[in-house]
Amino acid sequence: MQIRLGEVADIQIGYQVAGKAEPDPDGTHYLIQTSDVDNTGSIAWAELVQVVPVTRSVERYELVDGDVLFLAKGVRRVSTVIRQPPARTIPASTFYLIRTRDQSALLPEYLNWYLNVGARDALTARELQGSTMTFVRKESLADLPVDVPDLSSQRAIASLFDLVRREEALVGELLSRRASLINIVARRAAAGKDTGA
Repeated sequence: MQIRLGEVADIQIGYQVAGKAEPDPDGTHYLIQTSDVDNTGSIAWAELVQVVPVTRSVERYELVDGDVLFLAKGVRRVSTVIRQPPARTIPASTFYLIRTRDQSALLPEYLNWYLNVGARDALTARELQGSTMTFVRKESLADLPVDVPDLSSQRAIASLFDLVRREEALVGELLSRRASLINIVARRAAAGKDTGA
């Protein structure tokens, strides 16, 4: 079955920060910014800055279990499922906050896969707006056709995608450590020290 995303999910832009988000150690909310989300969709929770929102209705931006964040501004297109977020965490306006209306019909993890893989070409090819700083319009996201299989297929697809994401993260960590080791050996060799090789 194919449905429009806007028919099964509420979509809103993240919290609009006036200017640069100023960290405040006494802030009431944690703010997820673009730099806090890597290419695999992992969020650096420990790196979130605390802010004091100036909007009275900030509660509408607060993340709940099962929300999906979609990075809509900039050159990267990545989404992530929010599971057990810290209390009073809000996304910046570079994200769309997507909340499925019925998680028993459309699993957030499946929607995450679809946005990251299944819909990437459609969004890139026809829905990007802007000259130097591209963004996906809310209307385009709401009109996005989503293929929705039965729940067991959704679970299987989401599980495979999760495994791929974890593998990507592990391979990235391995490559980073390998590069560090090579640099250490090279520095020792450049300094004329025995490298043991």
